[in-house]
Amino acid sequence: MPQFPSLRSWSARLAALVFLCAPLVHAQVPDVLRPQVATPLQAVQALLTAGKPRDAIASLRDVENKISDRSLYETYMIERLKAAAAAALNDDAAAVTALDMALKTGKATVEERRTVLAQLAGLSLKLKDQDAAARWAAAHLEAGGQDESVRVILVRVALAKGDCKTVVDQLAVVLPATERRGETPPEPQVRASAACHAKLGDDAGYYRDLERLVRHHPRKEYWADIVARLQRLPDFADRLMLDSLRLMKHVGAMEDAEDFMGAAQLALRAALPAQAVDFLKAGFDAGVLGKGASAQAQRDLLARAQREADTDKAQLPEARRQAETGRDARQLLLVGLAAWSHGQADVAAPLMQKAIAQGLTREPDDAKLHLALVLASAGRRDEARQLLGSLPARDGLAAVGRLWAIALR
Repeated sequence: MPQFPSLRSWSARLAALVFLCAPLVHAQVPDVLRPQVATPLQAVQALLTAGKPRDAIASLRDVENKISDRSLYETYMIERLKAAAAAALNDDAAAVTALDMALKTGKATVEERRTVLAQLAGLSLKLKDQDAAARWAAAHLEAGGQDESVRVILVRVALAKGDCKTVVDQLAVVLPATERRGETPPEPQVRASAACHAKLGDDAGYYRDLERLVRHHPRKEYWADIVARLQRLPDFADRLMLDSLRLMKHVGAMEDAEDFMGAAQLALRAALPAQAVDFLKAGFDAGVLGKGASAQAQRDLLARAQREADTDKAQLPEARRQAETGRDARQLLLVGLAAWSHGQADVAAPLMQKAIAQGLTREPDDAKLHLALVLASAGRRDEARQLLGSLPARDGLAAVGRLWAIALR
């Protein structure tokens, strides 16, 4: 089972009940404590505050023995103080009994009831009573409670029982809320959500969880998984395959010979031999290429790519001059991409920006994607991310843009 935050905090939270109870001793309406009850209970609170829970329990017993005609409200206050004292002594079973008795009086306010239900859920899980924990947690939510730790309790119990529907339903609330607070969702929670989405056959949910994992807990295996799934999205256009492989290389998730070779061949087909060389050299440096039955073919492809890259680089200044003096937006774009492939991002960016401004008849949004990658290479990552965020959903462009934006953070 994935690890989740410790449950030790529940006893500490319950021990703090003494402070929650303090103002209730002086409540005016609709319930009041008679002086003969209020005075000794105030003394009990003082004992708890002083770190003397055993003395507090003894004093509570004395109150119960001396005052037999207690009102429901007085019983409620006594049981809550019993629970706080028991929690201070790490007697979780006694704390659960006392809190249950307090609820049964019917004297808790709406907010107090939510708090007590949350505490009962946490303590029951500590006691390994999963059924009770789930019951109290569900009651907390039904009462309008919003304690995220209670939802996590439901997740823990559901994971133990293989109830993936509950896991994904509860984490669908917890994970976005954590992100909205600017906090990092715990990796075990995101993994649990992903595993359950996969078990339920929810590919879209699994993909969302993978996005969270690469955003907050980037690992090569997560990146490899999400890029592979990106390439299999129903609307993913084949022409973006090279961009997805560029992403894999950028995040260090390219590990198979087929990926390095496939990327190199796509780069050659796109008239970007220098990028083909980069892919192939990365494969050789990683020890993936250059061995086995395909070693000679791989070396031959590298030699070919290098020859074409050398020719391309030699012709680049003249190609740039012609593109800048001409009116062909497409030519500006292609020369810009060529310059980028040779490590000249500062040269490439203005050429590509001019091409986009002039107007491109073929895949103008692809040009924006590629300009974003060029800007990132030039160290202008904020501009790149802004451009990536503007890509349309069609053809998988927005999905590619989101992943590149995450990778460039």
